[in-house]
Amino acid sequence: MTTTQDIVNAMQALLASEISELQRIYTDLTPKDFKRSSILIQAVRTEYGDVSQRLVSITEYLTLTIYDKTDDYTHTSAKDLSVLQGKILLLFRRGYLRVQDRALHVEASTGGRDWDRAYIDLQISFFDNRDETPDNTPMMEHVETNYYTKG
Repeated sequence: MTTTQDIVNAMQALLASEISELQRIYTDLTPKDFKRSSILIQAVRTEYGDVSQRLVSITEYLTLTIYDKTDDYTHTSAKDLSVLQGKILLLFRRGYLRVQDRALHVEASTGGRDWDRAYIDLQISFFDNRDETPDNTPMMEHVETNYYTKG
C-alpha cells in the first residue's frame, strides 16, 4: 500500500539527488528565516476512485513551492526562478515517479509565480489494493458436474 508520505519521501529524494542548487527541501511549513534556494513539498489533497471490489484508483495532488535567492527588496530574478522551475519540471517529463518498487504516473504543470517564489502542480495517479486485510473467505473444496444427454 502506497501512502502520501511515501510519495513525499520519494519526491524529496528525487529533488535532493537531481537539483544541486537547492540548499533545503522542506516537507512541513517553512521556518522563519529559511534558507534559499529551497523547495517546499505540500500534499494538497488525495482523491480515491472505485475500480473494482479490491482495487481503488488514487490521485495525489501535490504542490512544489520553489524559493530562489532574493534581493534587498525580497524579489527574485525572474530569469533565475524560471530556469529553476523549468529544471524541476523536466524531472517529471518521463511521466513517472519512483516510489519504492513502483513507478507512479505523474502529470506536472507550472502553477504560476509570485515575486519571490514559483509553483509546480503535480498529479500522481496509481491503482492500489482497497485494503491489506487478508481474504479469509473459505476456498471451494470440490466441484461436482452432472451431464445429462437426451436420448
